[in-house]
Amino acid sequence: MITVAICDSDSLQRKHIAELADIILKKCSVEHKIFSFEDGKGLSDFVFAKGNVCDIAFLSIDPDSKSGLALSLKLTDRFPEMQMILVTAYVENARNIYTVKYADFLVTPLNADNLQLVLTRAVQNVTKVRSSYITLNYDNCVTVLNTNEIKYCESAGRRLVVHTLSGTYISYIKISDITNLLPSNFVRIHKSYVVNFDYVTAIYPYAVRLSDGSEISVPQKKYRGVKEEYALYSENR
Repeated sequence: MITVAICDSDSLQRKHIAELADIILKKCSVEHKIFSFEDGKGLSDFVFAKGNVCDIAFLSIDPDSKSGLALSLKLTDRFPEMQMILVTAYVENARNIYTVKYADFLVTPLNADNLQLVLTRAVQNVTKVRSSYITLNYDNCVTVLNTNEIKYCESAGRRLVVHTLSGTYISYIKISDITNLLPSNFVRIHKSYVVNFDYVTAIYPYAVRLSDGSEISVPQKKYRGVKEEYALYSENR
């Protein structure tokens, strides 16, 4: 599922972008949701206050408008993986725009072919990013984690505890669901644990030891399979 946000004070242009984006994404068989906002406050509340994830954002911007530039900077700073597509009619005065980290640029009046090009490219970038990052939601807070820094995930009742190099994070997500989101070096060694083999230094009956010295038990029934998976992983590392 890819989430697209469109922020434009021009209702006709906002509707036009939404309709074209819907056609393009359906044509590419991309499951998606599109949300439209008439101002930056609506988009800001959607992402920051309500904790929603936005993969691709079309943001109409006037290079002389400090509020629009400030929002785009805030979004890309907090969510560096977000594909920001800036939309403007002021290309000749666009020097200020280059202070913003953006994925692509559209000049109005919009051309359907150009929109298809930048949107397709953004979808490809989202797909690449998702192999390296996951997004967690907890108490209306959105946290983006680099999967390379995750040591292991632990199921604790209704919550999932994610242990990383920089600290511990909590989210309401099933361990089976996060396992499906993580790359192949993450293995579910226990009904309550998913471990990143990159941080495993030893495996023995019936536990694995991580590089930080912590140990996680492996059920006897799963031990042989986990040991074989780790041996294969080590050979191909």
